[in-house]
Amino acid sequence: MIISDALTVRKTHNFLMKSQYWPREDIERYQNLKLRALIKNSYENVPYYHDMFRRLDLKPDDIKTKEDLHKLPIMTKDDLRQNLDKMLARNLRSRAMPSQTGGSTGEPLKFYVQREMWAWANGARYRGWNWAHYNFRDRMVDLWGASFEIEQLEKMSTKIRHSLLRRLMLNAFKMSDEDMSQYARQIIQFKPNILRSFSGAMYVFAKYVSDNNIKGIEPQAIITTAENLYDFQRKKIEDTFGCRVYDGYGSRETSLIAHECEHLQGYHISDENSIVEFLKDGEPVSPGESGNIIITDLHNQVMPWLRYSIGDMGTPKMEKCGCGRSLSMMSSIDGRVHDFIVTPSGQRLPGEFFPHLFKDVSGIQEYRIIQKKIDKLEIDIVRTSEFTDTDIQYLLKYLREYLGDDIDIDVKYPDKIDWPESGKRRYTISEVA
Repeated sequence: MIISDALTVRKTHNFLMKSQYWPREDIERYQNLKLRALIKNSYENVPYYHDMFRRLDLKPDDIKTKEDLHKLPIMTKDDLRQNLDKMLARNLRSRAMPSQTGGSTGEPLKFYVQREMWAWANGARYRGWNWAHYNFRDRMVDLWGASFEIEQLEKMSTKIRHSLLRRLMLNAFKMSDEDMSQYARQIIQFKPNILRSFSGAMYVFAKYVSDNNIKGIEPQAIITTAENLYDFQRKKIEDTFGCRVYDGYGSRETSLIAHECEHLQGYHISDENSIVEFLKDGEPVSPGESGNIIITDLHNQVMPWLRYSIGDMGTPKMEKCGCGRSLSMMSSIDGRVHDFIVTPSGQRLPGEFFPHLFKDVSGIQEYRIIQKKIDKLEIDIVRTSEFTDTDIQYLLKYLREYLGDDIDIDVKYPDKIDWPESGKRRYTISEVA
């Protein structure tokens, strides 16, 4: 299965490496072809969409191009949660693979995908990494959320895959000085071509390496993702490691959505995988204006995502990149803001920790973490009837493991969380310098 999956991903990757240079009209023609097939299957085999089309007095032929998508309503995470069974295609249930996300906007989510969709998603991811000068035989270190994947890492299939891919995974949820000293030694010994991590975690690690004058970490490029990458972070990382930083944007629901190329003039959208809209008050934004990112995934027929509001905001870019690729672009990702949580003992926990932890608790509808003092952490959880005492014990167990005992954790259960009117949801807020 490992070899079969790898061959499928390589095939999609090869296709995408060619299609990125197609004339713009050919890319849009391909999108519309995939869209019509998706709409037809959604209408004929997905009860949720069949009912929607009937309610709106629409037929599949009414959605022929991406310009017709406005005829359909926006799908939210709540729509998906409340209609999970009705969202599955009846003709493809046997191919449905369960997946889940902690929700970068603080809303855990469970859903289904199919193997073909992941092949296209991974093909696009490798293409984005190629833009950052990664090749398939390169060594890569992932400073990533490994803490909840220990059991998977111990499996022989995982060890074989990591060995074949020449990958080393380090735990970004453990970032004390002692942890980072050990990581530095491992990286120096491993000699990776690429370092990849959450933006905030890579910044903290770069600062540690710089402050301690550590030598011998010499990657060809850094790939960041999952959190907003700020200019001061990019500069510190690049100055520390002597190479360029390439930022990517994706989600577990649809994997890679956009990535910076070698020209670093914005984010190229993976048009062959999805149709991306930027909306404000239900209307397309003007050039240079930030809007809600709406995704229509073109390859997940098992559980179609038609006009899915991913919960982030971004700014589209009309100008072409100097690289010559014909893919559409966005100039910035505006709605992913995660803050590090720090403790009196010096532990540093990236905001990405919480989605990985909370995704395993089905009784959480929304959450938000606020650190007002270095020794106090406030957690708001909007819970459902499925939330139990066992769940809070599970959460506190892991929080104590990573934060230690020198910080007070105050858990509250409000009926709702009042997010800012800007639409930029910060699920982790630190007021500690």
